[in-house]
Order: sequence, then C-alpha cells, then structure tokens
Amino acid sequence: MITVSVVIPMHNASAWIEATLDSVRTQTYPASQIETVIVDDCSSDNSVAVARAYLARHGMAGRVIESERNQGVGAARNTGWRAAHGEWIQFLDADDLLAADKLELQAGPAEAAGADVAVVGSCWQRLAMVEGRWQPDGPITEPELDRSPILKIVTLNAGFLGPALIRRRFLEAVSGFSEKVKYAEDSHLLLKLAAAGGRFVEVASRKPLFFIRQTPGSKSRSNRANVARQHMDNAAIAERLLRERNFGEIGAEDAKELSGLCDWALSELYKHDQAAFRQYLQWVLEIDPAFVPRHSAKLRLASRLVGYENAESLAAIYRRLRGWLASYRDPQAVGATVRPRGL
Repeated sequence: MITVSVVIPMHNASAWIEATLDSVRTQTYPASQIETVIVDDCSSDNSVAVARAYLARHGMAGRVIESERNQGVGAARNTGWRAAHGEWIQFLDADDLLAADKLELQAGPAEAAGADVAVVGSCWQRLAMVEGRWQPDGPITEPELDRSPILKIVTLNAGFLGPALIRRRFLEAVSGFSEKVKYAEDSHLLLKLAAAGGRFVEVASRKPLFFIRQTPGSKSRSNRANVARQHMDNAAIAERLLRERNFGEIGAEDAKELSGLCDWALSELYKHDQAAFRQYLQWVLEIDPAFVPRHSAKLRLASRLVGYENAESLAAIYRRLRGWLASYRDPQAVGATVRPRGL
C-alpha cells in the first residue's frame, strides 16, 4: 500500500479547519498509511490551537508547523510536502473537503501506475453556503485528462490540485511550487510536472471525490486581474510544451483551443490592465490569427468588424452609457444627481 501525506496550508482558518480534518480522519483508506502535515502561515486567529487540539483529541498521525513569517500558499505547501514522509502527496486547502473514499479509490491506481505517472486525479465539485448548509454550486467537474492534459490543465485553472494525488518524486524534480507565483499557482505547478515528463492518469468516479468550499476569504474570488495575468502566463507555458512535443509547431486545432482558453482572461485585462491586454492579445493573434472572443455573440460580431480591441472599447462605452441611463431613470441611485422638478 502507498503512503499518503495530506498537506494543509492554513491561514486564519479556525472556522473551517475542523471540518476539513474530519474529512481526513474519516477516510476509508487505512489511517496507518496517512499522515497529516498542517502548515500555518502566520494566522492571527486561534487556528493553530484548534488544529493541534483536533489532532491530539483524535490521535491522528500528524503535526502543525508554524511559519515564522507570512509567505503565501505556495511556500506553505512547499514547507508541508518537504516535511512529509509519504510517497504521494494530497494537497488540501484548510477550507476544502475530501470525500470519505477519495484516498482509497485513488491509492490502488497510484500504486499500479508506472514510474512516469506524476498525477492521479478524479472529479470534484464546488460547494456554496445556502441557508446555513453547504450545497452543490454548479456541476461536477471531470478532469478529462485523456483528452489533452496540457490544454486541460489551463482549462481547469485553479480547480484540479486538490482532486489529485501527486507523486513526491516529481515534486522534488521540479522543486515544488514556484513561490513567486501568487495566482493560478495550481496550474503552474501542474504544467511544470507535465514539462518534467510526468503523465496524468484519471481515476473514474460516478461521484465527486473532492469538494471546494466557496468561503468568504476564497482567493479565487478576488483580484481577477492578477489571476488573469497568471492564466495567460500559464497558457504561454502550455504553448511551449505543445510545440516541444510537435517539432516546434502547434497544430491548428490546439491553437484554436488554446486561444479560446484565453478569452475570459483577455476580457478581464482589458478592464484592468490595457498594456497587459495588448501584449497578450498580440501573442494570442500570433498563435491564432483568426481569434475572436467566444463568450459574447455581440462582442464576437463587433470583433470581426472592427477588431477585438476596438470591440472591447465599444463594449466599455456601452456599459458606461447603460449605467448613466440607469442613474438618469433612477435619481436615487448611488452617485446620481437629483434633478429639480421642472428640469
């Protein structure tokens, strides 16, 4: 049987950590094969005390490591897996959950996998708090790793790390997470593993094996411009890997799919960082000269007529006009000027 180390980066997670540890403690995989390594990234609440008390109360094999300074989730994960002893690593954020049979279902395929297999993964689902209970928030996400792992990593963005088991040897080969990468670091790591020759294997399941809880502090909900920039950088890594595997060329189908994966990120960058937007748009058009946005039929049509950047400019003008008209019709709206009667 393989040994699994569950690595949990933690920062101000006292409200969530016990439920997360419950999902580790109740695994159907033998407890003797599991260790838990929690890395606290300078919490200002009582997360450390709560986590240590939980481990002691339930006799779980594990420990809490306290960082001397706040370094971010990538550094905390690196501290965790380097201090762990397992052959395979399960990364688990302090507000997410494992299905009870997650490790059991993935351990067999991981043990049987060839030495070139770096990642074993399964489907997952997001959860949102509705009327005091955690409820599914959207469909179950299938990794579909057999389709095109490199492109799929970019598609999945920040969702696939927790649903996977990662072979420790490959983490050592790529030196773990790049700690300067602060957004979409999950995809960045997975692309590094692919670049190191690691194969990805999907373990089929009819139900999700991992749950991402959309808590108020979830980083994925904040700073979308930074996430968009890192997404584009990850897409550039994917392009390089695709070319390396095809004698310097990128196939037309892959180019079209890769450019489509940049759609939402370009739109975000136009709103928040137009210099970056122009830089990345030039790169996308070099890959796929026929690129037009796909998320909006109107924007797609306008792009064909006047070009994508001009289409985004027209869309921004339209949004401002629509906001102005809404304020004009509702003089009590925030920022609106109340017109005197008769004017």
